[in-house]
Amino acid sequence: MRVLIVDDDEASRYLISAVLVSAGHEVDTAADGIEALVKARSHTPDAMVSDILMPRMDGYQLVREWKSDRVLSTVPVVICTASYTDPADKKFALDLGVNGFLHKPVEAAALLETVEGLVSADGHLSFRAPRFDDETEVLREYNDRLVNKLEEKVVDLERSNAAFESAMAALNEDMAVKRQLVDELRVEVAERHRREEELRAERSFTSRVMDTADVFIVGLDPELRITMFSPGAARKSGYTFESVMGRHFVDTFVPDEERALATQYLVSIRNGEGLAGRLGPVRIAGGETRTFEWTATTTSNTGEHAGGVLLFGIDVTERVLAASVDRAVGRIDLAVLLDRPRGEILDVACERLVSEFGFALAFVALRSDDIAGDIEVVSVAGRLRGELTRAGAGVSPFDICPVKDAIAHDTVVIVSPEELARHVVLDEAGVRELAAFPLRAHGITLGAIGVASCERRAFTVHRQSALRRLVDRVAVGLLVVEGREQAAMQLAALESAGNAIALATVAGRVVWVNPAFTDLTGYAVFEAVGADLFADGGEGYREHLYADAWRVAKEGRAWSGEITNRRKDGTTYLEEVTISGVPDDDGAIGHVVIVKQDVSERRELEQSKSDFVAVVSHELRTPLTSIIGYADLLDVANRKHDLPEHVGTAIGHVRVNAERMRGLVEQLLDVVQIRAELLALDVENVDIRALIDEALAAMPVSAIHEVVVDVADDMPMVTCDPRRFRRVLEILLDNAAKYSPDGGVIGVRAERGDSSVTVTVTDEGIGMPAERIPGLFETFTQLDMSSTRRFGGMGLGLFLA
Repeated sequence: MRVLIVDDDEASRYLISAVLVSAGHEVDTAADGIEALVKARSHTPDAMVSDILMPRMDGYQLVREWKSDRVLSTVPVVICTASYTDPADKKFALDLGVNGFLHKPVEAAALLETVEGLVSADGHLSFRAPRFDDETEVLREYNDRLVNKLEEKVVDLERSNAAFESAMAALNEDMAVKRQLVDELRVEVAERHRREEELRAERSFTSRVMDTADVFIVGLDPELRITMFSPGAARKSGYTFESVMGRHFVDTFVPDEERALATQYLVSIRNGEGLAGRLGPVRIAGGETRTFEWTATTTSNTGEHAGGVLLFGIDVTERVLAASVDRAVGRIDLAVLLDRPRGEILDVACERLVSEFGFALAFVALRSDDIAGDIEVVSVAGRLRGELTRAGAGVSPFDICPVKDAIAHDTVVIVSPEELARHVVLDEAGVRELAAFPLRAHGITLGAIGVASCERRAFTVHRQSALRRLVDRVAVGLLVVEGREQAAMQLAALESAGNAIALATVAGRVVWVNPAFTDLTGYAVFEAVGADLFADGGEGYREHLYADAWRVAKEGRAWSGEITNRRKDGTTYLEEVTISGVPDDDGAIGHVVIVKQDVSERRELEQSKSDFVAVVSHELRTPLTSIIGYADLLDVANRKHDLPEHVGTAIGHVRVNAERMRGLVEQLLDVVQIRAELLALDVENVDIRALIDEALAAMPVSAIHEVVVDVADDMPMVTCDPRRFRRVLEILLDNAAKYSPDGGVIGVRAERGDSSVTVTVTDEGIGMPAERIPGLFETFTQLDMSSTRRFGGMGLGLFLA
């Protein structure tokens, strides 16, 4: 409903309006009956709430005129009065055709019930016709109401006169007292003169303080023009007193985007309506924007004319900057602590740079993980993001922001306004400075953060320092996230490892096992984790066999070996186990890791192979001895009886190949002895040069190879098994001759160490790929294992050596 409220009391109008507006009604107001009729006839309301006692035209007259109007007569009226409270007053109003009669002060619920009751359920307004038809009757009743009210006023006036007479009597009594006070005032005047002198001295002191205080003090007239400018303000701003006097404060010192808010604040202070303190930016000489904490007060308000404003400003730029960094760092740290993904942490950093520092654009560029090491923008925030996208073709901050230079040189790089002015898209977007800050933590450069500012001199030394702190925290956060990701991958790798792995404290309490561990031992995770490996008695997972290895691990060394262990179900198995200590951050061994696997089947297979080789070698050696013996007899017969030449050649081939085969059998037997750990050494002191010469003499070195021996004359005696050591040299020399090209040099060199002698055999052979070197000393291993290989042998030489 649209309700017209008529009351000469502004407070009553406000109260009734507030109640109706809060209930969703539209409200218009008038101060008397004449104003109400003018407004109602120009815009007919749905209802009217009126007082009675009003100037120019009271409520009764207004209702009479209202009901006489052809248009307004159907609009319902409610009387709300504090003066006309007699039942006869109410009856007269109802006879005039009003729909409701309320007494002030009125309850909000009663007011709303009465007004909203003017509308029927079907949406029609209530209509009440006047009872009076005769104007004379109306005037008579109206006069009765006025006379009654006048009589009440006369009674009130008599009471007031009596009170006045009483007050006059009291006043006469006070006059005597006042005469005494006049004398006392003369004394006080003299005292006041003395105080005024002191006040002038204080003002002089205050003036000197204002001249020397490092505070921005400025006085403004009602139009906000500068009328006073302290020396401290001149020092803080870089402007002189003469250059700013008479200029508008907001236009001179406030950045464009803050002017409307600053003007509103100063006007409210001038009018005595606003708060005295606030933070605000100040643009000082040279274009730099600083943040000041302002305290303001009004000056010389003379009633009709607004007073001026006196401002006291303290430069809090560094403090506000530090607080902004603290808030931004807090949000970044929170994202890291909540284990947010890398992208979300970087988004938080960009958003904080925009919201806390007012940058128009902030973005993060990281080095990619590929070989090329390209720079990739992974997060962007700021109002310019959309504008640059809509601009289409042109240069964006991503193109010219020197992130690559910042990363390469590990330093802050700033693009000047002069260079930016050459790029139309950025210039039109208002970008005045760009800066790139390297993301670096713990000696690792991860990328850079770029920011765009629409202010000149946005990257002062203090601001760069603050931003470096924030950027460094982002870099640390990225390393934390990367460490978590690596830890998660490592844990996944351990979980999926084929070997059984367990982690325990140095005291022997298990804290973690992987699935392969439960598969191997038969103990479930809940049975193993928490178990005390070395506890006496009781049931559960125990490892008393690890006691000796545990002492080695606690010393920071690794222990490896094979142990026959027992599963939960009682079955035994041979395990290959490595037990090693894990240092904490302080370097002390805090945990021990156990890595083991079941090698029972592998050892059984190796034993079967060794047994097979031993049997085969033994069975071959007997017939070979016979073959060589008969070959020798045939050779004797050949020389004695001068048999045909081809017979002698055949006997030689039989003898050579039989000897070769016997050598192979001897190698196989050596392999069996080594694996069975039955190989015995006959150690004695020998001359190393003599051993080398014997090995060279026994080896059929081709004449096309040059052998160079380098052994010092003062080489000491060495302790070794001469037969075994000579065999090692023969194997190495045989390989060198076999794989060296014609004319190649074979070198044998003996070098003396502190307590040993090192013998080195070198050649100019074909070499081998690096990936084949780890398997060089395995049995039956050759570079070329095909049936058409160029070089013979079984691949046992280096294993035996």
